[in-house]
Amino acid sequence: MDGLNQHCLIHGTFKDYPIPLPSGPIGSQESVVIEAIAQNKAELADKLKEKVATSLSAFDDARVQYQMSQVMVRRHIVRFQIYQMRYVRGASSTEDFLQQQNEMDRSKTQVYDAWAKLRRTLFDLKLLALAQKTEDD
Repeated sequence: MDGLNQHCLIHGTFKDYPIPLPSGPIGSQESVVIEAIAQNKAELADKLKEKVATSLSAFDDARVQYQMSQVMVRRHIVRFQIYQMRYVRGASSTEDFLQQQNEMDRSKTQVYDAWAKLRRTLFDLKLLALAQKTEDD
């Protein structure tokens, strides 16, 4: 290896010694490849847009479901508190009280399920956003 090539490899630069690039028209083979790459990139962008739209719709559905379940569980808690006061005063049996308590626990579980679904859809959106950012870079 001569001194010039060794210097360029060591310093990682050829700026002092420009390398001529081929000039002239691009061959038909290269233009076909470039066109195919551009077409694939456009198709991927369209697919990503569709996925984002679908994920946004799923996120909105999950958000609405979570909000509705919160409202329902608040009402159920108030009803249970009223029932609990009646139970303490002896107006209800232990079996009925436990049944009401189980129903309230089921309502709370529905809120947690809705929250988990909301978090999952948000995570999916984040992944799609990262994929878009990576594609743009």
